[in-house]
Amino acid sequence: RTLCAYGLDTVGRLAAAPLGTLQRLTTARTGRELYEKARGIDRTPVVRNAAAQSLAAERVFGRDELDRGTQR
Repeated sequence: RTLCAYGLDTVGRLAAAPLGTLQRLTTARTGRELYEKARGIDRTPVVRNAAAQSLAAERVFGRDELDRGTQR
């Protein structure tokens, strides 16, 4: 909410904001994290052969399906 109140309501606008501004609006640490994440910077080390953190599956129907029983 704080960021939106200052017009920082998209990743593009967040990426365009100076680091100091983000740190003044939040905290030094959060401001730096927002600054880096908005620019695609991730300092998390790469772990070789790490287990997947998420798993997903999807099922596509040939037509829109409204029956909840069929959807499951």
